[in-house]
Amino acid sequence: MPEFRGYDYVVVREEIVILEPRTRKVVQIIDQRGSGKVRRASTSRTTVELTDAQRDMLRKTIRREKTRSVDLSIDMGQSLPEDVELAPLPDEVVTEIPELKSYDYVVTEDEIVLVAPTSREVVEIIR
Repeated sequence: MPEFRGYDYVVVREEIVILEPRTRKVVQIIDQRGSGKVRRASTSRTTVELTDAQRDMLRKTIRREKTRSVDLSIDMGQSLPEDVELAPLPDEVVTEIPELKSYDYVVTEDEIVLVAPTSREVVEIIR
């Protein structure tokens, strides 16, 4: 399940519990018995804390990637629609800022938006 790339998990009774590695918050629970039942954990607003230097590095690296931007107004905590294509952060960014390894991003006209891929929740907007 590629949507859980970068996440941790534990098995509790008959359920697989997917955890956000940095905060250890439960993001999804999957029934192991094959019923197909999936529960998304209750969403509480998640944010990342970056220094100004980290934001600058992220901005410069993403701009070099020439990622296609989306025409969408995005707010903190918003869940992005499924049709918005998320991109994995470049290796250079993850090496420099390892706490971002479990996040993806999308670019708008003047912003870089960090997104938790399983919940698609906006966790940081870099202007």
